[in-house]
Amino acid sequence: MLQAARLVRVGGLRACSSGSASLLTQKGFATEAEGLRQQGGDPQHQDEQRQQGGGGGRGGGAQQQPRKQRARREEFPADDGSQVNKKFFPAYICNVNSSLLREDIESFFAGYNLSLEDIRPEYSWDRFHISRFWLAFASAEDRQRALSRSGAYLGTRRVVMRTALPRDLTSAVYNPLAMTSRGRYLLVENLSTNSTSEDVIRLFTGYHLQAKAVTFLREQEGGELASRRRRDGDGAGHKAEKAVVRFATRQEAHRALRDRQGSFCGSNALRLRVLQPRVPSSRPLRASIAAMSAKEAMHGHYVASLGEALYDCLANQIGVPVDKVESWTPYPGGAPANVATGVARLGAGALFVSAIGKDDLGDDFVALLQKRGVDTSGVQRVERPTRDILVTRKPDGDRQFAGFGKAKTHEYADCYLDPGALPLDKIKAADALVTGTLGLAGGPTADAMRRAVAAAREGGHTTVVIDVNWRPVFWDDEAAAKSAVLEYIQQAHILKVTDEEAEWLFGIPPAEALEHPERVLEKGQGWRGVLVSAGEKGSAYAFRAPGGKLDMSGVVPVLDVKVADTTGAGDAYLAGFLFYMLLSGGLDSLVADPGKLRRGVEFATACGAFTCTKPGAIDAQPTAAEAEALLADKGRVAQ
Repeated sequence: MLQAARLVRVGGLRACSSGSASLLTQKGFATEAEGLRQQGGDPQHQDEQRQQGGGGGRGGGAQQQPRKQRARREEFPADDGSQVNKKFFPAYICNVNSSLLREDIESFFAGYNLSLEDIRPEYSWDRFHISRFWLAFASAEDRQRALSRSGAYLGTRRVVMRTALPRDLTSAVYNPLAMTSRGRYLLVENLSTNSTSEDVIRLFTGYHLQAKAVTFLREQEGGELASRRRRDGDGAGHKAEKAVVRFATRQEAHRALRDRQGSFCGSNALRLRVLQPRVPSSRPLRASIAAMSAKEAMHGHYVASLGEALYDCLANQIGVPVDKVESWTPYPGGAPANVATGVARLGAGALFVSAIGKDDLGDDFVALLQKRGVDTSGVQRVERPTRDILVTRKPDGDRQFAGFGKAKTHEYADCYLDPGALPLDKIKAADALVTGTLGLAGGPTADAMRRAVAAAREGGHTTVVIDVNWRPVFWDDEAAAKSAVLEYIQQAHILKVTDEEAEWLFGIPPAEALEHPERVLEKGQGWRGVLVSAGEKGSAYAFRAPGGKLDMSGVVPVLDVKVADTTGAGDAYLAGFLFYMLLSGGLDSLVADPGKLRRGVEFATACGAFTCTKPGAIDAQPTAAEAEALLADKGRVAQ
C-alpha cells in the first residue's frame, strides 16, 4: 500500500501525483507515507505488526489500529517538513492580496484558535505570488465560524473561504515555493531550453552557493508543476525556462540579484527575483487591514502633496505641431495634484498644498479635489490665473509640452504659495510629503517648498519624496535650473526620476540608469531609495535596507495595454507606490522585505498603465481594485 502516498519522485524532488494542488516538495522533506511509516502509522507497516503478533479477531489492538491510522493521516506538516501529531480541520482562503503574510491571516482570524504554524501559503506557478492560504483549524466549530468570514474584506479584496480535505492540505503545503527561503533563493527566468546546471552555476561564479544549488522548474502536460535536477543528457525534449538558485546567505542572494540582473546565459537575457522571502518585520502589514477595506485601514494615514495644480490642454488633433492645432480639451492635472488625487482614489488619505487662482478654472479644480476626497485645507486662493499648459500628442499616445495658454510662466497662481501660511502641523503628521521641482523656478513657492521639506524632515515621521519632473518650459535658465534642482533633491528620502532626467542631472546614460538604478542611488548620500521610470521601457528601483547595509534593486517591465494618452502616468505610478508603502506599514517595513518592495513597484506599474488607457491625468486614475484587476488580467508585468 505504499502507493497510497500522494508524492512521487521527479528527478531530485517529489511532485504531487494526484489531487488538485499539483505541487511538490523539496528533497529531504518526508512524504505523507514516509511520515506515517516513521510514526508507525503506515498501513503496510501496521499489517506487518499484526502478522507478527498484533492479534486478530475482535481483540482491542485490532479494533484500535484503524482509528490510529485515520488520525495519523491528518498529521499536519510543520515549517521544517516534520510531522506534527495533531488532528486538524482544514480550509483555505483565496482571492487574497499577494502581499499578505501569515501574520495578517492570523490577525484576520483572531479568536479562531489559529496560530502561525496552522497557516500555509500556496504560490501560483505563473506569477510565483500567493494564490491562497491553507488553514488547519483545531476544531470543526472553529472552522465553521471561520467560514462565515467569507466575503469580508482583507486589505482591498473580499476573500473567499472554502473547506478542504486533509489530503488536499498536506499535499498543498509541500510546495517548494511555500517553503521558507528567508531571502536566500533567486528565481532565474528566461533560461534557454538547453541550459544546464553548470551554465547557471557559471553565471554565479564568485557567489557562495549551497550544495546542489540549482533546481530547474518546468510545467508538465496539463499544467502540472514539476521540477528536476539536471544531469548531462537529462531533459531532452523538456521545456525548462525557470530555475531556483539557492545561496548560502540572504546577502549573497541580493548581491547576485543586483549584479546579475539582465545578464546573458547563452543568447537569453535573464530575469532574476527573490523567491518569496520571509524576512521578519515588526510591522508586516497593519493589523487593522485584517477585517477592513483598504480605505478603513488607511484611516489616520495620509500623503501630503505640495506643488502646482494646472490644466493640461490636450490637442484634439493628434500628430500635428502646435501651430496646426485647431482645438484643445482641458484636463485637470499637475504632478503634485495628480499624486494627491491618485492616492485618494486608491483609498489613502491625501492633503493638497498649493496656490490656486480665484477664477473659474480654480473653482472647478478645488471642487474636483474635494469630490475626490482630497483635503484642501492647505490650498491658498490668490489673485492670479490658474495655470494652463498646451500639450500636443503623438500618434503613439506620447505627449509634448508646447507652452502656456493665457499668461507667462511666472505669472501663474502656483508660483505664489505663501510660506507663512503653510499647514506645517499637518505636513509633519503626514506619512509622506511629495513635491516636484517646478516650483523652484521662481516666486514665493520656492521658499515654501524648502520650508515644508525642512519641517517634514525635522518631525522625523514623514518620508520626503521628490519627483524631479523636469519641464524646460517652466524655466528661463537651464543651468540655474539644474543647480537649484540638484541642491533641492538632496533633502529627499525617496527620489523619482526618469531615465532622461538621470542623464541630465548626473550624466548617467538612460539605458544605464534603467539597468543599474543603484548608480543613481549612489548620487544621494541620504537617499533611502530611487525610482527610475522610462516610459515604454519600464521602470527600475534601488533601495537601501534598514541600516544601509544592503541595496535592493530590480527592473519591472511595463504592462501591455492599449495606450490612449500617457499624461499623468508617472504621477499615477508614484501614487500607487506610495499607497502600497502606506498599506505595508511605512518605508521601513516595505524595504525590510525585498519581495514586498518589488510587488509595490509592480502595483505602481499597474496604476501607471491603467492611467494610459484613458485621456487626462486625473480622470483616468484607477482604484486599487482596478489596478489589481489589471495585474491579474495580464498575468504579471509584460515581458
